Order: sequence, then structure tokens, then C-alpha cells
Amino acid sequence: MRLDKFLQLSRLVKRRAVAQALCAAGRVRLNGTNAKSSASVQPGDVVTVTQGDHRLVAKILALPTTSQSSADLVEILGRIKLPELAMEPETPDPKASPKTRAPTSGGIAAQLTKPPSPRRHVQD
Repeated sequence: MRLDKFLQLSRLVKRRAVAQALCAAGRVRLNGTNAKSSASVQPGDVVTVTQGDHRLVAKILALPTTSQSSADLVEILGRIKLPELAMEPETPDPKASPKTRAPTSGGIAAQLTKPPSPRRHVQD
């Protein structure tokens, strides 16, 4: 059975189109490797689905022939909420090398902080 069809029938994802999009984006792994939506699944395979900041790891118990309860098809091995990466501003290092030092009076930063000089009118 195709991976995208299994994900839909097992109710791990709501729609088959969503399963295909997740596979195309590299968010679905089958036995530890990125999987295409057309990959064949067998009982005993481990499927990992990452959606947003949630990761679901499930072991396939059986392949559905008709609409069945998802509890009969998969065993959830883990539900993981991925930690948010906190983007903290970098603090300047006082012992930084000359390459990372702030520019002195002659750089583009100095030109941007100086007010523009008044223009002179030239009369004919």
C-alpha cells in the first residue's frame, strides 16, 4: 500500500493531499529515511510525521482493507513537541577580532548616522 494512502486511512493525517505535501517537503520518514508518497509500507515499518512543531512516531501494525479504527492499524510510539529555537540577539564580544569590530569613523555606518550637509544654491 502507498504511504500517502496509509497515512490517510490510518488517520495520522486528515487528507491524502496533505500526506503528499508532507512527503514532498521531506516531513515524513519511513524507517529512518525520507520517504516519497509512493513508497510502499508493510506491517512493522516505523513512520515519523513532522507537522509544525509536533512529531509523531508510529509503528504500522496492519494494513487497512476498509475503513477501520486507527488503534487497530498503528501503535503510537511517541508524540514529541519540538522545542522552539529562541533567537536571542548576539551580544558583542569585547575580545572580538578586528574583522568583527564595529566600523570606525570612515565606514558606511558612519555615513548613515551623520545628518546630510546643507546644499548650496548656485546662482547664474
